[in-house]
Amino acid sequence: MARKLAQTVMIVEPVPSGNEAYLRFAELWRKAMTSIGRYEVYQLPEYWWRLAKEAGFNITLKKIIRWNSYVPSEVLMNMGEETVKEWKELGVHKEIIEEFKEFLKEKPKMKWSDIAVIVASRA
Repeated sequence: MARKLAQTVMIVEPVPSGNEAYLRFAELWRKAMTSIGRYEVYQLPEYWWRLAKEAGFNITLKKIIRWNSYVPSEVLMNMGEETVKEWKELGVHKEIIEEFKEFLKEKPKMKWSDIAVIVASRA
């Protein structure tokens, strides 16, 4: 369908990997979203490359943008506080929220996941 609608497509997707703190954060996020009936799975870049090719596109750019620095502690804590508020409003299970708060108390040294960028044009 995308091939019929667009000459060029760009896919930007977090890579499902990272340092230990990020992997823990991502696990808690998945648990929280699953607990309220939402489901989100990030795919490896190879999945998107294959999908674009199968849809009849030629890959013109594939790049992984890597994080070189850690998330500043104050940014992570502020984001964590906002996440807890949102999760409460959404009805995320209390146990998961408490587990997330414990994670934040550890003041983890976290990098975000890398980002895959794929640009593909019609063949």
